Parts: sequence; C-alpha cells; structure tokens
Amino acid sequence: MSHPGSDVHPRNVTLLLARNHDDSCPGDTRPIVIGAALDVSAEYRTADLFCLPSRWEGFPNAIAEAMAHGLPAVAFRQCAGVDELIVPGRNGQLADGNGDADALAAALRPLMEDADARERLGMEARKIAEAFRPEAVFDRWERLFRDLASQT
Repeated sequence: MSHPGSDVHPRNVTLLLARNHDDSCPGDTRPIVIGAALDVSAEYRTADLFCLPSRWEGFPNAIAEAMAHGLPAVAFRQCAGVDELIVPGRNGQLADGNGDADALAAALRPLMEDADARERLGMEARKIAEAFRPEAVFDRWERLFRDLASQT
C-alpha cells in the first residue's frame, strides 16, 4: 500500500503537515492533515509556529529549518539537541517531559494565542539559525582542527 508522496523521487523532501482549517470555517481551529508537500519552504512561509513533538532526535534539522524561516519553535526539553536551538522565551518554548502531550500543549498555547509573541520570537529564531549556516559550521570545524593540530 502506498502513502501520499510515495511516488516522489527520493531526493525530493516530503513532509506531512497539518494546518488550521481555511477561512471558510470561521471559529474552527482544529488542525487538518494536508499530506506531503514538495515545497516545504512555501509551507513554512504560510506557517505561524513550528512544533516538533519528537521524543528522540540527533540534531533536529527540522527545527533549524523552521527557525531559519522565522518561525518560533516548540519541542520537548528532554529531546536531544532541541535545547541547542530553542532558548525558552527568546525564540520558542520548551515543554517539560518527553512525550507528555499536556506539557506540549501548555507550551504551545501561549504562542498560539499571541501573534505579537510569535512575531518577536520568530525574529529571534532567524538569528539563532544563522549560527548553523554551513559557512559558520565550517569555520568552527576549521578552528577545531587547527587547535587540535597545534596541540600535537
């Protein structure tokens, strides 16, 4: 059985997304699943907030990507790598626990209700993402190797 997007070339990125209903359903704030998206940047540009409910990650690239698009992010504090990107109250929020849906909802709620806070945290999110640009990372690796080489 195939799933939406399964016919997509493997080099193309797909993402399962959810968003609120459109304006034709005023007052209906339930998320709907929209399926796979090939143009993830376009989806980020229409988003207000990013949530990564993962319990385990290496380095959460999806958070870095969303922040680079100016989205504040919410994730679990105990999910590895998340606290390297999200600074609570500065560019997003961290939920206590790891898998606690109520804690995640509590971290999301204030941002869902406050457009000004989302805007402010989103502007800061862009700044944090700058630290993870490939050029910045390459520079850090180069400094590390030079430091190590000078110690021998």
